[in-house]
Amino acid sequence: MIYLILPPPPSNTIIAAVLDKHTMIENHPCKKKFYSWDKALGFSSSKTNKHFNSGVLFCRDTPLAYDFFEEWHRLWLLSVSRSVNFDQPSFNQASLNMNNIITELEGAWNCQIEYNGLQYLNNAKIIHYFSSNKQEKSYLLANAFILQSIKQTGKIHQDIKDKLKNPRSLFSQNVRLISDTRMLTIIDSSLFDLLVRRVFNKNNKSLFLIIIDSIIGRVRAIHRAVHKGFQVLHK
Repeated sequence: MIYLILPPPPSNTIIAAVLDKHTMIENHPCKKKFYSWDKALGFSSSKTNKHFNSGVLFCRDTPLAYDFFEEWHRLWLLSVSRSVNFDQPSFNQASLNMNNIITELEGAWNCQIEYNGLQYLNNAKIIHYFSSNKQEKSYLLANAFILQSIKQTGKIHQDIKDKLKNPRSLFSQNVRLISDTRMLTIIDSSLFDLLVRRVFNKNNKSLFLIIIDSIIGRVRAIHRAVHKGFQVLHK
């Protein structure tokens, strides 16, 4: 296996971060949410077509960096006062207010494996596996019982230490790769989000979907039978 040594940010970099989900806003599955946040808060950071993830930051110890964090905090308080309890809208707007102070970091520094991050996994310096909008976690270390165990005992158990020796392989058995644009369009749609959040129950089973799947299966069976009969008649 070959690992690349990533260069540090240029000396004139004050703040640096990786793009959220490793993509531009125009291709981002949450772009409508970004636009709605901007509208609700009077922000305009979406016009840059870049939305940076605040999970991993490079910060140079300079007065300008301190000014940035002051501005971010001011905008964060504004966001909370308007019921937008997310840190990234204010983070990205603070950058815009300070002449786009954030420099884009190489994706390996914040490899967001839930979205578009696999291309950076081999050389990842930091694997960002937490995702607040996922019930089932694709990365084993994201399971709640691990954090609860550490909190309760104050120790990292040996089995967890053993897993950390090979962090690039810690994916659950239910993970699948999807690269079909049609499928991704469906998954990123509001209808799909509604199905996941409202139709499925806590056991991840849905009587509605079971019925629909059964109906589709029967329709397909009828279609095959009719098609087969049609072929027999024309022989």
